[in-house]
Amino acid sequence: MQEHRARLVAFGAAKVKAAMVGGFAVSQIESLRSLNAERLYVVTSDTDHHSQRFCAASPEGVAEFLDRRALETRLATDEAMVRLVQGHHAKYWLAGLTQGEVPRGMLFSGDLSKRALQPLPEGSTNSHELMLELLPDEAAELKEFARWVMQARPAFDVLPETTSPAAKSPVAAPPTLRRLLLTKPTKTIAANAQQLLRQAHTSITITAWRLDDEDAFVRMLADKAGQLVVTVLAPATPDNRPALDFLAKRGAHVLACPGMHAKLILVDQDSSPLAMVSSANFMHEGMDVGIELGLKLGSDDSRLAEVRAFVEELMPHCLSLAAAPPPKPKVAVAKGSLSQQLSSLKLPVTKPLYQAE
Repeated sequence: MQEHRARLVAFGAAKVKAAMVGGFAVSQIESLRSLNAERLYVVTSDTDHHSQRFCAASPEGVAEFLDRRALETRLATDEAMVRLVQGHHAKYWLAGLTQGEVPRGMLFSGDLSKRALQPLPEGSTNSHELMLELLPDEAAELKEFARWVMQARPAFDVLPETTSPAAKSPVAAPPTLRRLLLTKPTKTIAANAQQLLRQAHTSITITAWRLDDEDAFVRMLADKAGQLVVTVLAPATPDNRPALDFLAKRGAHVLACPGMHAKLILVDQDSSPLAMVSSANFMHEGMDVGIELGLKLGSDDSRLAEVRAFVEELMPHCLSLAAAPPPKPKVAVAKGSLSQQLSSLKLPVTKPLYQAE
């Protein structure tokens, strides 16, 4: 967490005309001050999104979300605008948004949240996040993506002293991306995720916050577990247990990793590694719908070292998770007194137990 904060400060030091941060949740806004921009934009999910309501249902989750009124009073200023876009889950930092500026970009798996960016009290654990700096051509694509998102029929604009429905505008054409990946509308994240599984020869490692045993990717991963070394790092939450148990039964090495929030796929890490990092969870909502962003890394990409180090550093601290045993069959409880229960038993008797002579 401290390293990520330091990198964001360094990233935002150079002055630009406009900068933009994308995420799903907003609670910790101090880090935005590291961006030296004349104008600042924050794009996040509509605060009525059902996933946010689900997360905010827990006492810990409430602190991770600012509602529209809080966004207006705590974040929106003359230099900043918050746009709420339904289903927005992509996570990125972009400096140099205006026409003519040379963009710089970062993919960061963490939200503008306390767990990702702020030291937590003793006894609490920060989330495990991954941060990658984008190459110039990737940053240019991120700029195109960001400008598309700004026109993607936002649900609300949060401006100084007012929160109102966004003005209706024509649906913008989706950006043409070669290095970056999308869920909506092109579904290149799901396509590349499955392609990586097909390309793997020796090993597959994934990290995830949420998995669904009904998702096509998880099903393919289970099939691969019988052929290759498959390792899964994810929180062993009740929501994840069906998928984790399913993968463990099929032969995957499942590691319970509390706080894991990064989503990545790393294949053949000891030979010719390939990887994909993204904001999408391995479930229908992440792979098929919503606004997600990802990046594929070829075997010659120097950033693979960061991906491998992230996984290798965490693995020794995660506990191996065995598949849960099948539930025991329910035994019907007999009703009535003990004598009534005994009298109801029907025991076949083939011959008398005693015969008088």
